Amino acid sequence: MGYDQYKQSIHVLSSRSPSILRSQHHQRGVSVHRPAGPRAVASSSAAHYHSVKRPEPSLILRCSMSSSCSLSGTNFFVLSNNGFLGGTNFVKMKTLSNGYLINWKKHGKSQVGRRAFGTRCAHEVVVVNGKNKTRVSSEEVIGVLKSISDPSYALSYFKLVAQMPNLVHTTEACNYMLEILRAHKRIDDMAFVFDLMQKQVINRNLNTYLTIFKALSIKGGIRQAPFALGRMRQAGFILNAYSYNGLIHLLLQPGFCNEALKVYRRMISEGMKPSMKTYSALMVALGRRRDTGSIMDLLEEMKSLGLRPNIYTIPYALECLGGQGELMMLMRAGSHKPDQVTYSTLMDKFGSRGDLEMVKRFWSEMEADGYAPDVVSYTILIEALCKSGNVEQAFAMLDVMTTKGIFPNLHTYNTLITGLLKLRRLDEALELFENMESLGVKPTAYSYVLFIDYYGKSGDPGKALDTFEKMKKRGIMPSIAAYSVTYNMMMKCYSKAGQIDKAIQLLADMISNGCEPDVIIVNFLIATLYKAGRVDEAWTMFGRLKDLKLAPTVVTYNILLTGLGKEGKVLQALELFGSMTESGCPPNTITFNTLLDCLCKNDAVDLALKMFCRMTMMNCSPDVLSYNTIIYGLIREGRTDYAFWFFHQMKKFLSPDHVTLCTLLPGVVRHGRVEDATKIVMEFVYQAGLQIDKQFWAELMESILIETEIEEAISFAERLIHQTLGIHPTLELYNCLMDGLIGRHITEKALKLYEEMKNAGCHPNIFTYNLLLDAYGKSRRINDLFELYNEMLYRGCKPNVVTHNIIISSLVKSNSLNKALDLYYELVSGDFSPTPCTYGPLIDGLLKAGRLEEAMKIFEEMIDYQCKPNCAIYNILINGFGKAGKIDMACDLFKRMVKEGIRPDLKSYTILVECLCMTGRVDDALHYFEELKLTGLDPDTVSYNLMINGLGKSRRFEEALSLFSEMKNRGISPDLYTYNALILHLGIAGMVDLAGKMYEELQLVGLEPNVFTYNALIRGHSMSGNKDQAFSVYKKMMVVGCSPNAETFAQLPNKS
Repeated sequence: MGYDQYKQSIHVLSSRSPSILRSQHHQRGVSVHRPAGPRAVASSSAAHYHSVKRPEPSLILRCSMSSSCSLSGTNFFVLSNNGFLGGTNFVKMKTLSNGYLINWKKHGKSQVGRRAFGTRCAHEVVVVNGKNKTRVSSEEVIGVLKSISDPSYALSYFKLVAQMPNLVHTTEACNYMLEILRAHKRIDDMAFVFDLMQKQVINRNLNTYLTIFKALSIKGGIRQAPFALGRMRQAGFILNAYSYNGLIHLLLQPGFCNEALKVYRRMISEGMKPSMKTYSALMVALGRRRDTGSIMDLLEEMKSLGLRPNIYTIPYALECLGGQGELMMLMRAGSHKPDQVTYSTLMDKFGSRGDLEMVKRFWSEMEADGYAPDVVSYTILIEALCKSGNVEQAFAMLDVMTTKGIFPNLHTYNTLITGLLKLRRLDEALELFENMESLGVKPTAYSYVLFIDYYGKSGDPGKALDTFEKMKKRGIMPSIAAYSVTYNMMMKCYSKAGQIDKAIQLLADMISNGCEPDVIIVNFLIATLYKAGRVDEAWTMFGRLKDLKLAPTVVTYNILLTGLGKEGKVLQALELFGSMTESGCPPNTITFNTLLDCLCKNDAVDLALKMFCRMTMMNCSPDVLSYNTIIYGLIREGRTDYAFWFFHQMKKFLSPDHVTLCTLLPGVVRHGRVEDATKIVMEFVYQAGLQIDKQFWAELMESILIETEIEEAISFAERLIHQTLGIHPTLELYNCLMDGLIGRHITEKALKLYEEMKNAGCHPNIFTYNLLLDAYGKSRRINDLFELYNEMLYRGCKPNVVTHNIIISSLVKSNSLNKALDLYYELVSGDFSPTPCTYGPLIDGLLKAGRLEEAMKIFEEMIDYQCKPNCAIYNILINGFGKAGKIDMACDLFKRMVKEGIRPDLKSYTILVECLCMTGRVDDALHYFEELKLTGLDPDTVSYNLMINGLGKSRRFEEALSLFSEMKNRGISPDLYTYNALILHLGIAGMVDLAGKMYEELQLVGLEPNVFTYNALIRGHSMSGNKDQAFSVYKKMMVVGCSPNAETFAQLPNKS
């Protein structure tokens, strides 16, 4: 509701709220209060017994039995202010037909200051201490619940508060109610409370799920969520989209990525659409694990749902995307050859994606077509070389262009500076910067901003500001607009480094320096705060717009609506949307689509339909995404007929796209309406001028495979392809189905489909064989692998480099390292061109077998076969030598990697930190850990754990605890390993009290202690001479069902 409506509702409530009456009438054993006016909810009076002076009553309950308020038979719960009334401070009262309230308590009980709560009136007001209240705090609700011993009465009170129009339970109150019901094994009532939390959009946190898990006898903490979901559904706990999204994030926080993916798959299978925040979080987690295959799967699924990668997912998407063939076809599709501008554009496009080989290819074709490279072409090539880390080649190209009389321009030099800074070769970048003017090119503001950006990302804002001051002194950046750009850049640097407070401080500095911030900067800060989870501060920043004399733009509102939508705060989103027009900022189509998405994901599809109808009334035209969103919501709710009608309405104005079909058809097939689904596809296929490619069929079947059972998907495919189109199933369709089966670990079904495919006369291709060979290899079925490989050769299908890499990797995994080496040497003696994926398994296998010299020999051979090592190869080497105790060699390899222009990733630093800590070189480990943060990479739980463990082992507890606090401040949740490491080392050092606090904290955050936790506690108490405490921990461990191991008994002290 709007603010005016809110004030009006408060006025109505206030005008109808009951007054406080002083009771003049007392009877021994019975308190009777006559109603004083119509439609009033009131409170009970105090009674006096045995002429003892008592405090005045704080509440009196009064009610009329008019036709508009039927309270007969309603239970009222009255709470004594002194907290004690006959063993409980909660009294049940009844209403009579004439409106009197009767307290059935026997004589001799003190009735002082009771609080009464009733419901079923048209307007409800809680009266506390003589004041009308429209809000009850979480503490007050929990306080009342704690006073009630009967769970039925507690639940009645809980429901009563939930029914009040202006009251919303907090998460803490709901969790407390769940715990009460769990203790009394009232599962159905727990399901009611959970459903209420979903309907009223009350956050479900870790404790919510852990309480439900305990009630359902599910052990293992939040990690058991994939298993628990089935049990929850059986017990009546049906999750909505917001709950699924929240649960996935709860799993990702402690690093349970596999479990999060399982929950995600179940969410998809139930017809729900994950939020972009969920996809981003999953991709970040998978990216840290270098799980490219899963990232690609997520990208495809996002595409099928009409979602586009955002600022977090794009970097991972670019690493996986190919598409060269398609762009080549587009380039050659015209009737005339590409001109020089076309070549430059294509080189720039692929250069920006880091595809140096394609840039070189277009360069060669450009020269072959008779175009001489100009300064633009050279600069694009230099930029591509710099982006790939080949700065030496970039400078060589600079020499070539100057030799040919082509003089570099400002962009050329800025590009080289960027390349040097990327490799952290600051001194060389500064030298080039200082020489620019002598070379005939004056640096501009952008040249300075490159260094400002570098210093900001390196965590050195002081030097960034010094550079800014130098720029101003030279008069290069005198305009206010330039100030704004630089401040904006500095804010981004601080934000990327996680120093959001300093970014906000820059806004104050900007104002104090006479530079008026624009709404773009404030929008950036709002978005940054929201992404960091600092929601309240984001709204405070929104409120500052008025003080800054800035009007919020539609982008401002869209940022806030997106945030509210991801949080599932439907009511707040609607209120904000309503305030847009009042603020003179009409919504656009993006605004409506954001709101529609929020509503459809939070079980408010009917309201979404009403908002959809308002679009045209507010001069916004629904686009394909608008229709797709509504269709998704309807299908998700099982309203297939309505979805069909809406789909046909869409066709009157817009042409459905493949996302429409991938949204609509999986639900239709899942509901058994295969014939209807087939008709929709046929209409889509025969649209005038519509070109259907293989990718469409693959994406369509992929979406159906995700949403339905495999049998339903196959039935749909057979009907569509064979019966309707009158043709045999295509190779691509079979490959898609087999890929889906193998991805779900249903390998045997995929193999049966492979046999069916051959029997149908459909010949497998190299993709088919590689798919099945990889499945055999991962399950270590080597004999089956080679049998299929021989079949492949017999059928005339030539293996490619992927095929041989699969076989080599499979041999290494099955402990046949020498056979893998023999195959490798046999291949390279021919025309085989190995890739890093060829060498990775071989080098890893040799290192794990202790054959270090052979591993280095294979590594050095890579260059001989024109195969450049990548970061993954160096990581394997650093890990192998580090674990073998050759830590200096591991460090040298790390330095060599950097020198060769290969940027270390998070895994590189994590491996090196682990190896250094293992050998006691904690200072060196800290150096690399700090360098990791300065490079712009984000440490994860594993890297923090290794560093904390290393510091703890060295008894540097202050630094270890500082890192422990830092990781929590960064939003990285400590896991059980973190706590176990601290408990162990604190206990060994005799700091058993602090170790005990860590033990208590880990349980509060929802983690379950394991045998290592208890062993660490026992060891600490034993070494400190606390025998009784040690045995107490042992007994507790046995009570909770944690089985001791040999180490447990070794740590227990001898009984004297």
